[in-house]
Amino acid sequence: MKQLLFLGLFLLSCSAASAQSLDKKTQKYYANNPVWVEMMKNPSVNFFEVNAAFEQYWAQREKPELENEEELGEQKEKERSLISKLFKSEKAEKAERNEYAFAYKQYLKWRIEVEPFVQPDGRILSQDEQHEVWEKSR
Repeated sequence: MKQLLFLGLFLLSCSAASAQSLDKKTQKYYANNPVWVEMMKNPSVNFFEVNAAFEQYWAQREKPELENEEELGEQKEKERSLISKLFKSEKAEKAERNEYAFAYKQYLKWRIEVEPFVQPDGRILSQDEQHEVWEKSR
């Protein structure tokens, strides 16, 4: 259990350090383009790079609501500002927020699946290497 906690803290600190080490041009590109969606599909991708792209993209956006957050969505609707109500329809605002909702959920699932196999340099173990780890743990 302590090892999992340590691994989680390590990954968080590495991803924060990775995001800070990106140059401004890359940060801007990641903030404006959802490249993390395609990056997740690449088996040789660096975990910290995907995480940095994801974090940069969502830094200035409202994250989509997940199923268990429906009540929060109702509360947010009540709290919408007058300006927001005047210039943006509820439908347009929700569409904008949920444009990448499915990909957002895919990222969360992908992250849970690969985190145990992330190496200190961000490399994700291949399927064969993951199988070896699984065999050794049996």
